[in-house]
Amino acid sequence: LVPPLAFVGRVSQLLQSTGPAASAPRRRVARFSEMPAPPAMATVSFSHVHMYVDSLRELEDYMKLEAKLNAFVDSSHAVLETTSSRVGADVVGGRAAWLELASAHGDPCTGVVDPAAWTGQMQDVVEQMLVALGWRITGSGQTAE
Repeated sequence: LVPPLAFVGRVSQLLQSTGPAASAPRRRVARFSEMPAPPAMATVSFSHVHMYVDSLRELEDYMKLEAKLNAFVDSSHAVLETTSSRVGADVVGGRAAWLELASAHGDPCTGVVDPAAWTGQMQDVVEQMLVALGWRITGSGQTAE
């Protein structure tokens, strides 16, 4: 990124060399190499997320989904990793491995779903954070309601 001052300074030099502004006193503009480095980008982190939703499944359902996801990762390294013959995951092999886990883990939260029928709206937000982001539930709370 070029600091704005370097750009403004160059325009200022061009304007001062022509037209009525040429007789005005010239201001020394720092060269790009003399300018201080821009500050480092701020790092942002968080320890938890608060969300307000219309409905949630039982915590046990999400924990079962977590267990199935963990088993999938543990058992599917071959289909998830890039090989010399393919870049990226083996989607067909991954789907077969996921379906095979249903015998031991069932189909918590999602039920039996055809990936082609998936839509982006009206999804369970906790399920999406577990599946898509790889997050895990570390705590829960119950209100009086």
